[in-house]
Parts: sequence; structure tokens; C-alpha cells
Amino acid sequence: MEEKELLLKAEEIKQKINENADDLKSHFDLSVCYYYLSEFKEDEFEKNQLIKKAVKYLDKVIASDDKNINALYYMSVYYIEFSKLTLTSGNNVRLLKKAYKYCEKIINLNDKYFEAFANMAIISLNLSEIEHNLSKKEELIETAYLLYKKAAEFCDNNPHIYSDLSSCILKKAKIRTKGRTQLVEEAIKYFEKTITVDESNVLFYIWFANDLSNFAKETNSNELFDKAIELHEKAIELDKNDIQNYNDLYKTLTFYLSTFSVHNKENKQKKNVLIKLIDVCEKISTINPNNNFYKELSESLKEQLTLLV
Repeated sequence: MEEKELLLKAEEIKQKINENADDLKSHFDLSVCYYYLSEFKEDEFEKNQLIKKAVKYLDKVIASDDKNINALYYMSVYYIEFSKLTLTSGNNVRLLKKAYKYCEKIINLNDKYFEAFANMAIISLNLSEIEHNLSKKEELIETAYLLYKKAAEFCDNNPHIYSDLSSCILKKAKIRTKGRTQLVEEAIKYFEKTITVDESNVLFYIWFANDLSNFAKETNSNELFDKAIELHEKAIELDKNDIQNYNDLYKTLTFYLSTFSVHNKENKQKKNVLIKLIDVCEKISTINPNNNFYKELSESLKEQLTLLV
């Protein structure tokens, strides 16, 4: 629904509430309406104000019916969003823990509600990002992993859950050396489950390609760089007009190229990466002819290519 449509809908719902202040369904609908309106706002203050309104109307629903799972779920979402807008880590932790409590209430009412497990996993990952203690960080990522596994168990082949789980597994593999190979294999397995359910959603390829690329950069894994490139190319195949897909491939190829020794002039793999990098630079130049950077870079890379045997 577009922003104008949501604004009109919000006005209609407010009229219903004016006519009947105890209309809980309208309070719920208006709350959700304000939340989706917040997604159109780039200004953080405006976004914050709309989410505050969403909380206000949902509070009335939960005060009257504290077993309303949909209301509890949205409230957890609101506090996760609030945490993104706060400037201090203390407030961030407080808001995330509040969101977590709403999820726990849902699980107590329905222990197969996969969206609650997924939100708890998101919260655990967010907490891990602001945790400085390595042991606690690892514990939070492990908690997120187990929660996503629970969500995957009950999600009825929801590709977004499989995609998020694959990303979480790579985060777990980053901070662990023991069993890292098996974890990467598990991440790839869940990505493959993702695209088995929805093979045409370009975002799934982009997200996992970027995750793999970052992981490959930290672990110097040529095999994972190759896999990331393959997925970037699939994303481009699905959407040839989005320049960001080419930029993502460019970034991965640049990372990959930096792993080769400058003194090694007979590396076939390096040559293949250079050829792909030249190709993507030329395609970006075609899409955006006003940017000379990629055109000039392409010429420079061609010179490097002639020096390889």
C-alpha cells in the first residue's frame, strides 16, 4: 500500500475510534497503519514519532487483551525498530530486552509461533553486535542460531527464515574456528532451501552472496569467493537493470583480487578474476556513462591483464 493510501486509511480508522473509543480492532489497525507509514520516512525523528503512535494504540489493545498474539508480535517489532533509532547502547539494550519479553509471552501462548522465535533471534544478533565481551558475543550468536533453527522447524518453508538462518550460521562460523567447514556447509544448505522455495527473488541471492563475500574476505577462501561470484552473477541474470547488483559483484571481485600476490604473474585464477572485473566495470560504464571511474579502471585492469602469462 502506498503512503497516500495509508494516510487515508489512518484517517478513516481514527474516525471509527472517535465514534467508539473501545473499538479494539480499530486501535490495532491504526497501530499497524502508523507502523507501515513509518517505513516511508527517512527522517529518524518522523519515523520515531510514528512508531510512538503505533505503540500508543497497541498498548490499549494489549491492556484489554494481553493474550492477543498479533498485538504482542507487532509490539515486539516496534521495540526492535525503536532500538535502531536510539543513539545510546544502554537504551538500545533496554529496548531490545523489552521486545524480547513480548516474544516470550507469545511463545508461552503458542510455542510454535515461528515469527516470535525469528524476532528473538534478530534481537539476540542485535545484542551481539553491541556486546564487547567475546564470550558473551559468541553466546548471543549461538542463542540466535538455536532460535532460528526453532523458527525453521515451524515456519512451513518460509524462505525468509531459511535465508536469515543461513546468514546467522555464517556469523557463528566467523567467531569459531572449530567446525567452521561444517557450519559453512550448513549455511549453504539453508540458502539452497531458500531458493528451492523461491528461486526468483533476487534479494536472496544478493544477501547470501554479500555474506559469503565478507566471510571469504576474512578467511581467504577462494572457494567461497567463487561461490559468492556465482550468486552475484545469478542476481544480475534475474535483474540486469539494477546497477547495485553490478556494484556488489565489483566489490566481491575487488576483494578477491586483493588476495592474490602482486608477484604471482602466472596465476590462472587471478587472470579469471581480472577478466570478470574488467567485464563488470564495462557493464557499469554502459549503465552509467557519466561516471568515468569504471571506464578508466577497466583500461588499467586490461594493462594488468597483459602482464599475466
